[in-house]
Amino acid sequence: MEITEKVNCTICGSKSKELFMLVESTHGRKHVSNEKFSLMKCSDCGLIYLSPRPTEEFIWRYYDGIDYYNNRPTIRNIAGSIISDFSVNFKKNLILNYKNNGWLLDIGYGDGRFMKAMRDTNFLVHGIERTENLSAIKDNSQAIITLWHVFEHLHNPNLYLLEIYRILSTTGYLFLEMPNIESAGAKFWKDKWFHMDAPRHLYHYSPDTIKRILNLHNFDIVNMKKTFDEMLITARKK
Repeated sequence: MEITEKVNCTICGSKSKELFMLVESTHGRKHVSNEKFSLMKCSDCGLIYLSPRPTEEFIWRYYDGIDYYNNRPTIRNIAGSIISDFSVNFKKNLILNYKNNGWLLDIGYGDGRFMKAMRDTNFLVHGIERTENLSAIKDNSQAIITLWHVFEHLHNPNLYLLEIYRILSTTGYLFLEMPNIESAGAKFWKDKWFHMDAPRHLYHYSPDTIKRILNLHNFDIVNMKKTFDEMLITARKK
């Protein structure tokens, strides 16, 4: 069984690409290993992605030992928890601006903090990790679907978007938050950018490429908020 695989552009299928940047195996500011990975840029649509990359069967090796939810009472973690609480409340209020009841599916729910906040509303909240199958969920049944810093980890974003389109109601909304490869932070820090997170981040989307892949699957972006490093997208079915 292969440990790595070479891939082409997941948006336009083009085989034409050029080296965008060599990146080390890092998690945030933490140096994980001495491995280096090639970030490629599609010559046709501009998508930036890892190739070669670990296969879906072997990517777990690069998550082993990575602590996404370190709750030790350090000053940094306490500050991070306060910021996280603010972020959760912001997302909660953002969603309530569009819809206030129905089924809410959180894909890649992590520490469950967001789901817990949403359970205090009128939503019926459930979550799955990104490795679980969406096929058991009924067509047009979800009022809200969220992926907070998950989409860039997916080996097959097209397959997920096909399933998300199927299960999202015709009046529902899709919310995505992810790093923005064209952000001020990415341009300033380059290969040392906090969100490189190689090889766990398989794709690095820009406002244009996330719009392209969503349009490919018949989603329209109705709102996009940008920060120093990230973007938060609200989309719905066309």
